[in-house]
Amino acid sequence: MPAPPDNAARASWSAGRWLLFNVLVGAAYFLLGKFGLKFATVGNHVSPVWPPSGLSVGLVLIFGPRLLPGIYAGSFLANVTIPTQPLIALGIAAGNTIEAFAAWQMFACARAYATPIVRLSEVSRFAILAAAAPAAISACCGVASLSLGGVIAW
Repeated sequence: MPAPPDNAARASWSAGRWLLFNVLVGAAYFLLGKFGLKFATVGNHVSPVWPPSGLSVGLVLIFGPRLLPGIYAGSFLANVTIPTQPLIALGIAAGNTIEAFAAWQMFACARAYATPIVRLSEVSRFAILAAAAPAAISACCGVASLSLGGVIAW
């Protein structure tokens, strides 16, 4: 596994600071998730607009995976309050959390290269891998959770 990006924001955190940041991230994710669910097109669950994804990926790229618990909690709470079955909300939250982690991991892998990404083909390849692939992971987990829970048909 490649080393995470080095920067001042990733300095050591106390347990209190870690908890505070995760609570704030969870609250922000919850609020943005409730906003995104206002645009739901399939029942109350599937929305073409999901602002928390940008928030979670951006924060994880800056601060690292230490904020994943807040992302998971915020996603779970946003989905369980629709209302939906808790197991379905757990599956959706897992997909949203994996999305942020996958983007962080792909970014860490790209930073491990000795040469910078300069060609347009490399930039587009990185954009597809670091943006589209994690979003697809999240969408697949969400749809699978809803299908397995009987909310939508396969």
